[in-house]
Amino acid sequence: MDLLVLESRDDDPVVRAALGGRAAVARPAQNPGVQAQEQLRLARTGSNQSPTPGSVASNNNSTTLNRVASLQPQPPPPAVAVLEGPRDDRILYPFRVKHLGKETYTLYAPSLSNREEWCNKIIEARTKHAAALFAQNAEPFKLRVMADSAFANEGTATGQKSIAINGTPLDRAIREVEKMYTNGGRPGPVCRARVNCATSFNQPNGKQMVAVGTDFGVYISDLDNPRGWQRVRSL
Repeated sequence: MDLLVLESRDDDPVVRAALGGRAAVARPAQNPGVQAQEQLRLARTGSNQSPTPGSVASNNNSTTLNRVASLQPQPPPPAVAVLEGPRDDRILYPFRVKHLGKETYTLYAPSLSNREEWCNKIIEARTKHAAALFAQNAEPFKLRVMADSAFANEGTATGQKSIAINGTPLDRAIREVEKMYTNGGRPGPVCRARVNCATSFNQPNGKQMVAVGTDFGVYISDLDNPRGWQRVRSL
């Protein structure tokens, strides 16, 4: 639970299609409601002859009617075509979870409400877990923001932000640094290069510092000053 992150909960729905015995996904051309109506219209108009009980009908798109059912039990039973979307064309609703230090996994829910329920339960579990660790003083580590705007790498896409969980060490660290600069604007970056490494150290007078190594050189700042960065080496 400590390493579980909910990456996204509002990705576009996809259509599952059979491809070589494996599940493949593609963006639907239209929303599920419109698609279902279009399939029903094709089923009604695509055949020159109405289906009889026990027969199989097909439309212009070769859509197979999975079954023909009767609405009334007494004879003669009227033929009613029940259109069920093919299994390979089901609309699925993806959401992504990440295990920190490992890869991101994409999961698929059968409906929008089911996806919302999954995501809400994950957020609820993470929030309760974070609150329990904080109450018991059992957090494995605390976080401090070293730099909030000093470093930027324009060559790499930032991507979508993960869903924030209230009460976690990360949430408290961000709130703490935002409180420090409540009345000030957000400055631009001092370095636009990839960050490769970082370390903390003490000066001879005992002052705590942080050093960051980038593709453009080495930068240092006081440990308690997230915006005091300056370049000291141009390696």
